[in-house]
Amino acid sequence: MSLFAKMEHRFQPVPDDKQILVQPFLQACNDGIIPFLEAFGKTFIPVKSDVAGNINKLQTKFDSDPEKFSSFNAMLEDEVKTQDTDLARVGGLWLKRGLEFICTIFRMMIEEYKSGNMSENFGAITRKAYEQSLKKYHGWLLQKMVLGISRTLPSTKNMLKMLSESEDTNDQLIMDMYQFEQELFANLEVLNALFINMDLDDQSKV
Repeated sequence: MSLFAKMEHRFQPVPDDKQILVQPFLQACNDGIIPFLEAFGKTFIPVKSDVAGNINKLQTKFDSDPEKFSSFNAMLEDEVKTQDTDLARVGGLWLKRGLEFICTIFRMMIEEYKSGNMSENFGAITRKAYEQSLKKYHGWLLQKMVLGISRTLPSTKNMLKMLSESEDTNDQLIMDMYQFEQELFANLEVLNALFINMDLDDQSKV
């Protein structure tokens, strides 16, 4: 069974009111995203730590009043109004961006596999995904760090093997990855629109 198929918590379908519930979203991140990043090995620890740190910021905000802050909308509206914390504004923004990077990696792997021309250089896939997502928000130093990390990643073959966690075929793994990517992407589209509409999509580089 693949990492994606055995997840206890998954990204939920987007409701009609576009209110993304915080707790199920964070549970899906902890069940699927963190283990995926762990599969990269020790060199990807900084990326995992960054994602986990942003998850923790949102969890802290949620835990302060679970009933009041059940949705991302409620969290962000509170911070815009009160300015008391920036846990959702900052943690949510950077978690969303990190997930967009990961979602792009999934999409590229799926597209390359379906084309029958998947690169064995997983670092190259990661660099391409980074250029299409996170790179524009990073300054020179962070860009160099990510480039260095990408050169130490396992081969694509080994990555697929680690994500399978069983004797499943790559066909089954890619199907599971596709389902996970679709669920994640649907949520990210709504979150991205939320940050833009609330004028919280800060384009400053770090």
